[in-house]
Amino acid sequence: MALANNIPYNVLYTNQTDVIKFKYKYTIQNFSQRSENIGEKIISPTFVVGSKEKSEWCLHIYPNGDNEESKEYVSVYLELLKPNTAITKYRFSILNEKGEEKNIFNCEDFGRFDNIVESFSWGFPKFVKKNFLLDRSNGLLINDKLTILCEAEIIELKSENHENSIPYDVFYTNQTDVIKFKYKYIIENFSLRPEKTGEYLISPTFKIGSKELSEWCLHIYPNGDEEESKDYVSVYLELLKPNAAIIKYRFSILNEKGEEKNILDCADTGEFNYIVESYSWRLTKFVKKNFLLDRSNGLLINDKLTILCVVEIIELKSENHENSIPYDVFYTNQRDVNNFKYKYTIENFSLRPEKIGKKIILPAFVVGSKERSEWRLHIYPNGENGNSKEYVSVFLILLKPDKAKIKFRFSILNDKKEKKNVKFVTEWENIIKDRGLGFSQFVKRDFLLNESNGLLTNNKLTIQCEAEITDLKSENHGNLEIVESNTENRSNPETSMNISKPHSKLSLDYGNLYDSSLLYDCIIKAEDREIKAHKAILAARSPAFHEIFTKTSDNSQTNIIEIKDFNVEVVEKMLIYIYTDKVSDIQNMANQIFEIANIYKLDRLKSISEQAMCESLTADNVLKRFALSDKYPTERLKECCEELILKNMNHLKETKEWEDLIIVRPSLLQGLLFKSTNISSKEKNSEKKDKN
Repeated sequence: MALANNIPYNVLYTNQTDVIKFKYKYTIQNFSQRSENIGEKIISPTFVVGSKEKSEWCLHIYPNGDNEESKEYVSVYLELLKPNTAITKYRFSILNEKGEEKNIFNCEDFGRFDNIVESFSWGFPKFVKKNFLLDRSNGLLINDKLTILCEAEIIELKSENHENSIPYDVFYTNQTDVIKFKYKYIIENFSLRPEKTGEYLISPTFKIGSKELSEWCLHIYPNGDEEESKDYVSVYLELLKPNAAIIKYRFSILNEKGEEKNILDCADTGEFNYIVESYSWRLTKFVKKNFLLDRSNGLLINDKLTILCVVEIIELKSENHENSIPYDVFYTNQRDVNNFKYKYTIENFSLRPEKIGKKIILPAFVVGSKERSEWRLHIYPNGENGNSKEYVSVFLILLKPDKAKIKFRFSILNDKKEKKNVKFVTEWENIIKDRGLGFSQFVKRDFLLNESNGLLTNNKLTIQCEAEITDLKSENHGNLEIVESNTENRSNPETSMNISKPHSKLSLDYGNLYDSSLLYDCIIKAEDREIKAHKAILAARSPAFHEIFTKTSDNSQTNIIEIKDFNVEVVEKMLIYIYTDKVSDIQNMANQIFEIANIYKLDRLKSISEQAMCESLTADNVLKRFALSDKYPTERLKECCEELILKNMNHLKETKEWEDLIIVRPSLLQGLLFKSTNISSKEKNSEKKDKN
């Protein structure tokens, strides 16, 4: 069939029993002069296939690749316009001047049909190398015309109203060693979602593949997954089965035209991510909530949010991690911060022979690609020294490079993979090579060995360490720098050099100034007690005191600061902390310490008191602390409280505190009940699966 001069394409098809076959030939004139940039496409004319069962299609051609990874190639895609779904086999090729097919890419080679969904393309991002195509000696361009042939077999066509039936589509292909899938999920009435920060929607589970099956879902946090991301929508991709996968992924939002907007792509880092069963891979700051809700930006269609997740699966692994390797490590690179989780299982823990001060050195692991860092954990089954001999001690050790800043937390995973005994550091801590940060008194040994507490599974202890890393630095050690660290969580020097140096007296010297007449210039008054203080120290340590002392030029008004809302013991604890950076014996006043730390903006004291509250939660105090987690938003305390409340719901509903909470913080309970309903629904579904 000769190509007419006025139309650049022709299409022909046959209908054989249950299979419709078509060929579509499309010619692009002056190809070498095309102006499209990376990610910009040429859309072919729409063509119709079939008579009784009609379908509409077009091609998308990206002259300079559809993304950064394919910028040296021409990308080609077949797009289904109508109906909603088709099951097809297809192939692309280039026709030379003799009409011969060259550069053939054929999905049929992989022995399966692809599920193509309306308004999405499927094809080959690296169809032909641009330089190879433009080289005249290869005979692929005829008078600078590129002629692409697309052939397809349509096995099944489906017309469905996805908006009203199911809120998602999923489709995939298997290309040699790479499985690709796209998952589209629609959230109705998005602006009205009741979830608070840290609360999430779980998409329907979807299965990918035939021989190698994997199961996935999305977690969507409408108001962010934690305090730092509360102004954003967070999105997570979670692997449910098998145990591990190596993937690349990207998230985007589809506008009313089906165009991808707000694209965040892990491929930008040039690395694959290792994702492990029952853990999510995340974009914590996916899209600014205000930007999303602004109608002029066109991201919400009739208050519906449509999220697209595109994934390449390089490898799937089904392993019994308990019997093969005792640890998993996986990480992401988000802007300037690496996030990692490291899980390690110790067999026969109660039989470990280590004495006090003797450690188990865990396998080293590497995080990152361009900016690599190397770490390991040290576990002391009977404590790292005499002060911690009744505890298990845990430390994270930096091996390479020389310096870093980290936030971290340790937890124990029970047999349901729930995190227990969580201890964390929420401020950035400096760490240097061969030194450790962690917890000398991580968990009481007797408590751990007590089977009724459920922390050991068949005498196996599974410890998880999660961390955020930034500011990785390598230095010239010709000029040796001696770093002195004096944080409460930094109690294991792990140093290879013995340099005699005096202990720092900084906190002792400042502590001697507390309630001292030496150069004091203000009074802190609490109840009937007057405590002498120093404005410079208070202002340097507390942004709230800094504001009090600098907001007025009249010093006489700030010479006496009266604190009325807290008793004198709480005020004294706060001031001692300000002067010494230490606090102790706060278990009985943890609630008040947490409140005063928030008011006077003492972040580390807030973290310490939050930890104390999490560790001493009971049915008697959990509702008050739950309210505090909402008054001064903190997701870790909230999670701890929710877990205990859900276990004791029937009892707590009968208390006066519950009635007060309904009146004062109804939305907080609404979110909890919503989560309770989701959990019940999951358990019922799980029971159904078990019966089946």
